[in-house]
Amino acid sequence: MQPATPRNAGPSAPPKLFHTYRLKFFDDGRGVAKEVEFDAFDAAEALIIAHGEASERSAELWCDGEKLCTIRRGSCGAWEIGGSAPRAA
Repeated sequence: MQPATPRNAGPSAPPKLFHTYRLKFFDDGRGVAKEVEFDAFDAAEALIIAHGEASERSAELWCDGEKLCTIRRGSCGAWEIGGSAPRAA
C-alpha cells in the first residue's frame, strides 16, 4: 500500500492523511457493474463508507490498486467481510 495523500482542510488546519479507496460492484442482478471511488483516513473508515454505498450489494474494497476484502450482506442480514483472494472469473 502506498503512503497516504496529505489533504489540507483549510488554511490554518494541519494536513490530514487520506487514502483513495474504490468499491467495485459487479453486474449481479441487483444492479449493474460500477466503481465508486472515495477518500478515507483508514480501512475502518472506508468500511463504514462502504456499508452505506453497498447496503444491498456485494462489492470488493480496493486501496491504491490492492484488493483489501470483499463485503456482502449475509443471509441473516449481517455484513460479511471476506478475504482478499482473487475473484473467480
